[in-house]
Amino acid sequence: MKKTNHGKVYYILIVIILISCKKYSIEEKKNSNTFKATETKGQITSQKEDCYDYLTELVRSSNFPFKDWNITPNKVNLIIDRDNGNIINAKLFFETDGSGTIGWIEYNIKDRILLNTSANLEKSEKLTFKSDWALSLEKCLGIIHSEKDKKKLTDVTLENIYNDAPEIKLPIQYSYDFINEVKNFVLLPPHLYSAFKLEGVQNYQMVKLPKYNAFNPILLEVNQPSGQSQLYLVTLDSYFKMIDKKLIYSNIEVDQGSLSTIYEISSEYKIKTTEVLITNETSKINETNKKTENYIVSNQGFIVKN
Repeated sequence: MKKTNHGKVYYILIVIILISCKKYSIEEKKNSNTFKATETKGQITSQKEDCYDYLTELVRSSNFPFKDWNITPNKVNLIIDRDNGNIINAKLFFETDGSGTIGWIEYNIKDRILLNTSANLEKSEKLTFKSDWALSLEKCLGIIHSEKDKKKLTDVTLENIYNDAPEIKLPIQYSYDFINEVKNFVLLPPHLYSAFKLEGVQNYQMVKLPKYNAFNPILLEVNQPSGQSQLYLVTLDSYFKMIDKKLIYSNIEVDQGSLSTIYEISSEYKIKTTEVLITNETSKINETNKKTENYIVSNQGFIVKN
């Protein structure tokens, strides 16, 4: 009987398919409409790409001379140039396309040393920064902490983050450039995720809204496993415990473009959410088949239909 190579061919096809799927998942995440504090260079894992967000916050918290460029730290982002597992070199910029370079940094993960390595300096300058972001970066990378460091990391509270977070003024509404407008958001350490009672999402970040009665409203942005972002309006009580939350922005890819839930929030905390189709061809909202719902924040802090 003549032997065939069907089994071998089948095996090779399976391997090729798996490799193709893996490559697509990474590219899909890079190209999705998700806010990322960093862009990456070279082949890295999606897990490590997410960890770079903590490095961005670390740099933003530093005494890098942002004022020399007449720019606030929360407008600055990073492009990773090199990462050998311990030393990370990155470019600092303030435009979404990578232009507007203001300098370079080098970060030593093991020794927690941040250097300003910009070309205009005769020699590198050591910078100070908030150590909490170093701890968050190390935890994300799977680096084992001492018990003292673990305690320090978990001592960071939602109130701490809230007090340091920038505030967005009302009214606000969705625009096509929304993802490029959320650079004021600050990352939350993972131990605070459970406060919002969400499942299957990651990379939590928030920005605060104007106070309402005795409550502290915030916008909470999270990422789905696909890389797509979701935005929630969340109300916190005076002890920074969650009262209520409402999904106000989401995006699902469909054949014609994307099916999105978009929003408007007035200065009186009247909320309008609309489910719309945004087409690939025009990047504009299709006015047909829109589904709109209205809500308001009650005196008790609950988000109820209006």
